[in-house]
Amino acid sequence: MTGKFNIDLIQSEEEMQLILSRYVQGQLDEEAAAAVEARIGIDDKWASELQLQQIELEIGKTLVRTTRRKMEDWEKERELDWQKKRSIFSDKRFVIGLVLLLVIVGFAVKYLWTKRNKPEIPHPPALEQPVVASLIEDFYEKPDFSNTMGAGSDGIDLLKAAGEQFMSASYQKVIDTLGRRQFTGEQYLTSRQLLAHANFALEKYDTAINLFKDYLSISEITSQQQKAEWALLLAYSSNLEKYEQSFEALLQSILATENHLYYQKALILRERL
Repeated sequence: MTGKFNIDLIQSEEEMQLILSRYVQGQLDEEAAAAVEARIGIDDKWASELQLQQIELEIGKTLVRTTRRKMEDWEKERELDWQKKRSIFSDKRFVIGLVLLLVIVGFAVKYLWTKRNKPEIPHPPALEQPVVASLIEDFYEKPDFSNTMGAGSDGIDLLKAAGEQFMSASYQKVIDTLGRRQFTGEQYLTSRQLLAHANFALEKYDTAINLFKDYLSISEITSQQQKAEWALLLAYSSNLEKYEQSFEALLQSILATENHLYYQKALILRERL
């Protein structure tokens, strides 16, 4: 197979959606962006999907900003309530705000689901299954969590302990430490990374895939997103019979971004298939 991005190879709905998502976020190189623009100009389906992607991006940004503001307000109110030795659930403003937020999210999800409810695209012929163990062993990079935050709150202490457990290869302990704990903000993102890589190391790839996707849906740091994308791609490769379409779409997306941290490795991986 060729290592360069070829828009003519993009046939599935998922591949088209992923490439257009990168296009509207300005993550494609000039050649790939030009190819996408040319396709949009002659293909009504691509043009329609582009409009939807732009709408979804604006809705997503609005939801993130609204959620952050609400979380900040709730944290301030909870701290005041704790100091006054009152239960947070006695604050009617918190309950009203929560209900309003859930209503907003509900309408947004319903809108996006309606737009996405399209006829299923026939699945392409399956790729030949590579030697999964060799593929993962050759391309996976174990992240360094040895400097995960520092001492402080209970949540930060737990993350620090989990980071030390991960570096000592005590992956099940990482899951036991963080699995049932609720985090917010940056702590939540760090916990998703730790849990995703711990499950990956234990070959619990389906769980790892869900955790990586959860992390990618809210992370805003490009370098960390790209590292998570690479790990997600390898997790998909663990079961190409099940994840072939997702694997191909993500690989094409990486190859369309020449400044991606794993662009060169993606070229090598493509040649291995």
